[in-house]
Amino acid sequence: MRILIFSCLYPPQVSGYSAELRAFAASLVSRGHSVKVVTCNTNKVASAENMDGVDVVRLPCWNMLGGLFPVPKPSRALWLLRNERPDVVSVQTRFFATTLMGTVLAREKRVRLVLTERGSTHSMSGNVVVDTLCKLYDHTVSSWIARSCDYCVGISDESCRFLAHLGGRHVTKVPLGVREPYISTGRRCDVQCNTVIFVGRLTRSKRVHDLLEVFRTIRKRVPGVKLMLVGDGDCREELEMSSGDDVLFLGMRRPDEVAHLLSVSSVFVSASCTEGMSLSVAEAATIGLPVVAYVAGGMRELIEDGVTGYLVEQGDIEGMASRVTGLLLDKEQAERMGKAGQEKMNREYGWDNVVDSYLSLFCGTQSGIDKHQ
Repeated sequence: MRILIFSCLYPPQVSGYSAELRAFAASLVSRGHSVKVVTCNTNKVASAENMDGVDVVRLPCWNMLGGLFPVPKPSRALWLLRNERPDVVSVQTRFFATTLMGTVLAREKRVRLVLTERGSTHSMSGNVVVDTLCKLYDHTVSSWIARSCDYCVGISDESCRFLAHLGGRHVTKVPLGVREPYISTGRRCDVQCNTVIFVGRLTRSKRVHDLLEVFRTIRKRVPGVKLMLVGDGDCREELEMSSGDDVLFLGMRRPDEVAHLLSVSSVFVSASCTEGMSLSVAEAATIGLPVVAYVAGGMRELIEDGVTGYLVEQGDIEGMASRVTGLLLDKEQAERMGKAGQEKMNREYGWDNVVDSYLSLFCGTQSGIDKHQ
């Protein structure tokens, strides 16, 4: 099968989203399929190369919003895409320009089109103008994309409900899958430390400012505690200016480095309010970390409140601080919750199941897949 994937981000651009997609494309190749990825050249590297057996075409682009929202420029490479003859087109996330391009191409070629949506709500940037424009885009362009697809895939129940809200056809749930190096990296319970960790983009939608406020409360109750923030984003400088030496900004890291940092931490925290399903939370739970997070998107599917971690209402700073403090002071409870989370991830979020589910959709069948309509 010839599979053409449109994604705004792809390695060497570092993010959980791009790393997951690279692993997915490589898995398709390992099963005998021909895969080409069309992405944006956000890092100004080779415009075309073969990576893991996958042909990667990187389009010249404008790096809007610090590279988080790249928009392809008119180019010869863009024009040559009209010559592609795929059997199926896979597009990633409704609001990126590459998704619109892939949708237009699939409809022109009359081939199967599958959309994967990782969000669960309209934009919540905090800027009224931006959020209003994003909502307008969702109910016009994004809605057209969702209605044009043969299958719309949500990574959680909330993502599926959002796709249905946009008018998506044949909405199907395929949750994120956990993979190496997180599966083989267990939590090091022999490391006696009090370290709280967050992995993700340092942006307002992730509400990392809330985590700093939570941490100010925690450090009054737990001597020597540290907060590690792994990732980068447009809020990093502002966050660094309002934090102390006990908050460590580690920037973007490779998956093996992230896995190691998770393995030597005590508790994972997330204050994001826009998650379809958080890959970083799934990876932390796979390693054996208890998780404390705001109720958002697919968090209820990942975290069993009181069993594998705790869910806290959005904006409840004291509630999150109390839950994290309790886990830091009660190591046995933290270990018990971490093991329960690890078992849940291994049982319900196998990587092979993800690949099998997508191949069923690419072939036009839905056997064994959670159908939402």
